[in-house]
Amino acid sequence: MNHGDNPREIVSDSSHPRFAKRREAVLSWALAFFLGTVSWLLIQDAIRVEKAALETAGRKPISAKAEPSVLSATRVSNVPILVLGSGEGSWRVDPPFGVAVLEGEAEELSRVDIRGLRMFVDVSGLSPSGRYEVPVRIYIPGFSGVLVTRADPSHVFLEPLSRALSSEAPLR
Repeated sequence: MNHGDNPREIVSDSSHPRFAKRREAVLSWALAFFLGTVSWLLIQDAIRVEKAALETAGRKPISAKAEPSVLSATRVSNVPILVLGSGEGSWRVDPPFGVAVLEGEAEELSRVDIRGLRMFVDVSGLSPSGRYEVPVRIYIPGFSGVLVTRADPSHVFLEPLSRALSSEAPLR
């Protein structure tokens, strides 16, 4: 009798299909947990940045420079609008891309890494039914209250993906 011919034999080989499915499920759950944690951390950091910006908005920083500061703007186009938060399901964002306008002193803008720039909407507390209009926020890592940001569009429409798919006409 060969190895594996006995149906009562305990299979401990990780290449067995039963173990492969379990491993895939565990990896899927681990990835979902990791992405959820990262999303939560990004939202918390964005909220911290927004609070700091609001606190410093009324105060002008005192500058020791003799010359006036030169303000400039940078426009970053085609930034995907991310959906973050603890909302259930997947969402369709309309429009899915936006433009971020960063304004500030030229020296400060030159230090901004636009690869870290994120535009996002928060779906925390939204139910997976209905259509919502939510504000778009911008996250710039490491620059709290230094730059004025503007999102275009300032608001987007969110719709649960299952509802959005069912309302579209089938392809023929």
